[in-house]
Amino acid sequence: MHSSDPAVHHVAELARVLAEPKRVLILLALMDGRAYTATELALMADIAPSTASSHLHKMREQGFIACVSQGKHRYFRLSSADIAQLLEQLLRFTALQKPSMVPSTPPHLRQARTCYQHLAGEIAVELAQEMVTAQWLQADSYDLTELGHQALCRKGVPLAAWETYPQQQCTCLDWSERQFHIGKRLGSTLLRFFMQQGYFNTVAESRELVLTHKGKQHLLQQRFIQT
Repeated sequence: MHSSDPAVHHVAELARVLAEPKRVLILLALMDGRAYTATELALMADIAPSTASSHLHKMREQGFIACVSQGKHRYFRLSSADIAQLLEQLLRFTALQKPSMVPSTPPHLRQARTCYQHLAGEIAVELAQEMVTAQWLQADSYDLTELGHQALCRKGVPLAAWETYPQQQCTCLDWSERQFHIGKRLGSTLLRFFMQQGYFNTVAESRELVLTHKGKQHLLQQRFIQT
């Protein structure tokens, strides 16, 4: 391998990204799997928002991070599990503490709430991750797999026939958890099913959903996947 080899050049560019301490702080902040705005990452790295934007642009160019648009906001997250694994390997050689931010979402809205007619909050994010692990959802899009379609139909979830079921890119970024939950038509269908089954109670004039005893039995501790 020669110094002019493209792979050598690319590795050198990646090393230059990691040579800046503030960029490393931003990457470490993103290792919790959540997505953050440029302003939030600037606070965690103790730099000006304009400086954070410059660093984020450089890291996007080199494939370290990805940008997710949600409404009027833009959120940044690690681009892949490979990047997280790379950072974890580098952390083995240091005792550097990862920066973090305390969520500002009111506690009563963090566990469960509605979001564009689908389920959001901690329970929604955990459920989506469990369904990905069980291969009921595609990991990159949260669209149903054929296995997931069959499993949900057995549970009584009213889904369209598999041949006609739309692939819609069903990921929706959760504004309190900063990870994805299930959106679009699939998310709405699941929330209607959960409400019909009595898993949640609504709160007047609020998006808050209160988990019932039945809901705890079927949705927590992976019971929805197992039963």
